[in-house]
Amino acid sequence: MHRIVGSAIVLPILAMLTQAFVSPRLIAVRELTALLATSYLLQIAVVVVGQEVDMPLVAALHPANGALMFGISGRLAFRSLR
Repeated sequence: MHRIVGSAIVLPILAMLTQAFVSPRLIAVRELTALLATSYLLQIAVVVVGQEVDMPLVAALHPANGALMFGISGRLAFRSLR
């Protein structure tokens, strides 16, 4: 289930990224949206590297980066309410 949700979350992230860079109204959230997309790519890299190399530090980055993504998403949500 975790893998399915992690894979499916790319769809709203790509939609948000596209809208942020296409719509002039969303210029204020471009940086946060790009940061969220970058964090998602880092999350994928952490998983792939974690599977290849048995390093606890790499495994520890996965939940930490997930928390970062959660925070960025929350910030974007609050900015959309303004």
